[in-house]
Amino acid sequence: MSVAEAAEDLKASGNAAFSAGQYSQAVDYFTEAIGLDSNNYVYYSNRSAAHASLGKFRLALADAQRVLALKPDWPKGYSRLGAAHFGLQQWDEAIEAYSKGLKLDPSNQQLKRGLADVQAARGGAARAQPGTGTGSGASVPRVPGGVVQLLLLIAYAVVILSAVVSMQPFNRALSWAAYFICCRTTLALSAFKVYLRFGLPPLRPFPAAFKAWARPVMASVELWHVIMSTAMMQSPSAWMGVVPLALQAALLLLPALGARYPAHPLCQRYGSKAAHLLEANKDYVLQFVATAEIAMGFQLVLAILQRGLQAGMTAFVYWSHLRLRSLAPESRLYHQQTWAAIDARVQPVLAMVPALRRYVDAAKRWFNSPAQHQQ
Repeated sequence: MSVAEAAEDLKASGNAAFSAGQYSQAVDYFTEAIGLDSNNYVYYSNRSAAHASLGKFRLALADAQRVLALKPDWPKGYSRLGAAHFGLQQWDEAIEAYSKGLKLDPSNQQLKRGLADVQAARGGAARAQPGTGTGSGASVPRVPGGVVQLLLLIAYAVVILSAVVSMQPFNRALSWAAYFICCRTTLALSAFKVYLRFGLPPLRPFPAAFKAWARPVMASVELWHVIMSTAMMQSPSAWMGVVPLALQAALLLLPALGARYPAHPLCQRYGSKAAHLLEANKDYVLQFVATAEIAMGFQLVLAILQRGLQAGMTAFVYWSHLRLRSLAPESRLYHQQTWAAIDARVQPVLAMVPALRRYVDAAKRWFNSPAQHQQ
């Protein structure tokens, strides 16, 4: 086998790993291919996509820049460059990259979608800043910052406290009451945060303005918590969801309390230590959150056996948004690591029961379908 053929085999293996959601393995394959042929721009392009899928956008940017150094007239190279800048929230650079690509290929749908997404995200970032115009007709709340912060702190504290009480084993009625308080508070809190960050949905011109508003909202953690808390209320068997909700509330509450009440004795004695402990172990906390979110998805699937069609609809909506959650920059890496661990445990079972593989592969294809396509 020639060097070129070996490099192409490595590329094919990398593409297969990418399609299976094994992005770290895909990076390794593409790196080996580059080692054999360092002038092949496609290898850098595919590795850029794999890095982006891992949330490593600076590495994705370096590979995209190498792609364009080798092939400056390739539209897909500008798509990779735009995606990397997008992940780094470098809106102007992302828009410039997508626009250059569209000059080369005006009908390229991937470039058009990328440009629309980054324009919507930049608009969402502008709406998140108090006192700025939206440029799209969406309204921004004019509530004093101190009042908003206090309301958020109270809501975070209620979520944490109710989640803890819901897990106590002594009084079942109290546990269920606390469970629903946690869900409803999270729902109201998250919906309010969607409003604070993105404003109200604009209706003119419809539907273009609404679609531009909806794109960043659909990928936001705030909407994810709306979906999650709603699913928990519809299927109380998904009690595990209180854990990630409480942990994420704590990650936001403790630093905010320290900043708002730095001289308070309780904050000095306990709050700062707890905040430091959480921050020092943030990767482990977020990994646990991702695991609990995925585990809750399986709980919702099992609930179909008990509750039928209604539970099925709840599970479908949850899993549809879980796909987006697994692609969001802030959670992608943790979800991918969890899925890799699940895959490692499932493979021996599939080896013993090969008939299951086609169903598992079909589920993987559906779940990974929103991911960026490979060359």
